[in-house]
Amino acid sequence: MDKIFRTTASGHKSSEETLRLINEQFTSASFDGYHFLYEEGDYFINSQIYPDLTEVEVGVTKAFLPIDMILEEEESSDKTLILRFGKELSSYDDEKDIIKIKDQKANGAMLFFNNKLQRSFIPKDQLIHFINIRVKIEDINKITRNRFPKFVEAMVNNKPLFFYELLTLEMEELIEKIFDLQETDTGRIGLTLGYSIQLFTLFFMQLEDRMDNDGFANFKVDAKLMFQIKDFLLDNLDEQISTEMICEKYGISPQKLRNHFKAAFGYPPHQFVLQSRLLQAKKMLQDPNNSLTDIAYSLGFANPNHFSKAFKKNYGVAPKKYRK
Repeated sequence: MDKIFRTTASGHKSSEETLRLINEQFTSASFDGYHFLYEEGDYFINSQIYPDLTEVEVGVTKAFLPIDMILEEEESSDKTLILRFGKELSSYDDEKDIIKIKDQKANGAMLFFNNKLQRSFIPKDQLIHFINIRVKIEDINKITRNRFPKFVEAMVNNKPLFFYELLTLEMEELIEKIFDLQETDTGRIGLTLGYSIQLFTLFFMQLEDRMDNDGFANFKVDAKLMFQIKDFLLDNLDEQISTEMICEKYGISPQKLRNHFKAAFGYPPHQFVLQSRLLQAKKMLQDPNNSLTDIAYSLGFANPNHFSKAFKKNYGVAPKKYRK
C-alpha cells in the first residue's frame, strides 16, 4: 500500500516539511533540519538539504525504500521553480496524474513549478537518486540576468509549464560528483552548492537553445501524453519506430506529435531517439568489453558504420578515439 507524504509548506520550506513527515514514520531515522538519515537492514534514505544560499535551495537524496512512497507538494502562492535531476527514468501515469520513478537508467532533468499539485511515486526495493534545485520566482531574473523574460512571465501568469532535458555528459559528471560529496564532510557544502549552480546553468544554457524570437515555443504541452511517448521510445531504443507507428499507437497527428514533443523534450521524436542512443553509447564505450559492433546493434543503429558516423557528427570524434 502506498504511503502518502503531503506537504503544505511553500518554497524552500517544503523539502524540510516533507522530511519531517517522513521522519515521524521511521522510528530509527534522524533529522536535524539539514540531514535526514534512515538505515534498517538493506533499506536506507540519505537526504541532505542545502538552504545556505538566499536565492537557491538544493536537496540531494539517495534511497532504497521498504515501502512504496508518494510525495505530494500542494499548489502554493509562493511560486517556486523546481529543477529535478535524476539518474532513473521518470514517467507520467496519466490515470493517477503522478510522476513515477522507474528502475531503468535514463538520466534526465525535469523543470516545473508549484502552481499545481505535484505528485511523485517512488517504488520500494529500488535504488533511486535525485537532486532538487529550487528557486523562487522573484529570484529567477536576478540569477539569469533577465535572460528569460517570457519564462518568468509564464510563471507569473500561471501558464502550464513543463520541460524535460536529456543530460549531457558534463551534467552527468557533475551529478556523480555531487553524490560522491555526500559521503564526506570536507568541502561538502560549498562544492555541492557550486556543482549544483553549474548544473542549473548548463540546463538553462540548453533551454536557451530552444527559444525562438517569441520566447518558448509552446507552454500548452500535453505533458501526460508526451511522457508516455518518451517512455515508449526509451523502452525501445533498439527498435526502428516510425512517426506513423507513434501516431497510430497514441492517436495523435504528426504535427501535434512533433510540436508537443519538441516543446517538452527539446527534440522531435527521431532526434530524441538518436540523442538518447548516443548518450547511452558514451556510457557503453567506457566498458572495453563492449565492442563497437555490439554497441551499434544493441542501440538500434543499422550497422557499426552508421553508428560511427552519427557519433562523430554529434561529438566531433570517432567512437574509437573517444574510447582511448
